[in-house]
Amino acid sequence: MFLVTSDRSAFTEAWAALLGPENMRTTTALPDTLAMVATQQFPLTVLDASRLGRQSLAPDGDVARLARHTRLLLADADFDEQTEVAALSLGIVGCCQPRLSPTELRKIVEVVLKGGIWVSRNTLPYMLNHLRHATQPAEPGHRPQPAPRQLDRLTPREREIAARVAEGESNKVIAKHLNVSDVTVKAHLTTIFHKLGVSGRVQLALLLSDMKRPPAEPPHHAA
Repeated sequence: MFLVTSDRSAFTEAWAALLGPENMRTTTALPDTLAMVATQQFPLTVLDASRLGRQSLAPDGDVARLARHTRLLLADADFDEQTEVAALSLGIVGCCQPRLSPTELRKIVEVVLKGGIWVSRNTLPYMLNHLRHATQPAEPGHRPQPAPRQLDRLTPREREIAARVAEGESNKVIAKHLNVSDVTVKAHLTTIFHKLGVSGRVQLALLLSDMKRPPAEPPHHAA
């Protein structure tokens, strides 16, 4: 059973045609959706994001809370690249741009139901570049910063797996390198996500990216 949230009948009708009305429940307001996912499990929640702005994606906001309780897909989300990455960093599994065809939407649903993350075509290069810079070795002469306290919660094996996830490696690649099963890697990731308070691979990668940024230089005052 899927959950769809919107106060627009055209939106709910379109998703009913895609998912099947017998497989779908609806709400019209975010508070009602939060109350429902607190008592029931849904494989996917689709939120009409046509009226959401960047301010709605605050880490302590209702959308972030919803993403912690269910796999959340934002639909009709006409976000720029930076805002889409901010949404993914909250644990949201994908942002569907307006005017996508039913075939494209069905493909996105299939991806996220299999545990994947959907990144739009325009945002993917921006995100990969962001993560690439985050995983580059420090420049010569740059003094490494001490590991943040969050990483102290992880075992050495968990730190290694977290780092490999941040570099974009899949569970199969990680399992092959560590000579363990995919199931073992997945179990480690579940523990890592819980310890670090993140809800997925993208949020983990962005968290590690922020940790690796050097501290800002103090301002220089003229003599």
